[in-house]
Amino acid sequence: MGGGGYSSFLHSVKTESMTNCLAKFIIIDADRMKKHPGEIPKFKELFEYCKIQNQKKSVPIFLILDNPDFEFIACLHDPEYKNQNPELYIKKKYGYSSLEQFKKEKNIMGAGTFLGRRR
Repeated sequence: MGGGGYSSFLHSVKTESMTNCLAKFIIIDADRMKKHPGEIPKFKELFEYCKIQNQKKSVPIFLILDNPDFEFIACLHDPEYKNQNPELYIKKKYGYSSLEQFKKEKNIMGAGTFLGRRR
């Protein structure tokens, strides 16, 4: 989402078209709630919105919380990843100097297409 916390996800899911969608998958970093307690109400609002939309039985919205961290989940998309330390793996294999640099990558949310190929 490029920042903005859970509010950005909520805004996006409310305003993006559902036309030609079979389902929407929202993968969010659950650690954000621990690091920023002010995000908890926004997460609850996002959760409730998704729940209401799913009760309407139109396009299902899957809210996926990754925990302990996004980096671990991203590494799981790489067939060469064998449960190493995610931070060290990402830095070594993909040449990032930090996880912040990795997270800023525009294609990172499409981790299944991004990981598994060299930068």
